[in-house]
Amino acid sequence: MPSERDKAKRERIIQLVAGRLGVPPDQIAQRLSFIEDLDVDSLDVEELAIELEEEFG
Repeated sequence: MPSERDKAKRERIIQLVAGRLGVPPDQIAQRLSFIEDLDVDSLDVEELAIELEEEFG
């Protein structure tokens, strides 16, 4: 069972992804393909990776 910290981290990741990609948070799922499911390009994926790295180290 995930801890409260893990749940909070997951929610923060969902917020970052949704905000960066401009999609509603409820469209973000654990088994999501950004490129195939959300039609995101590689530059968006790279920018998201940088943002996640800055947020979580």
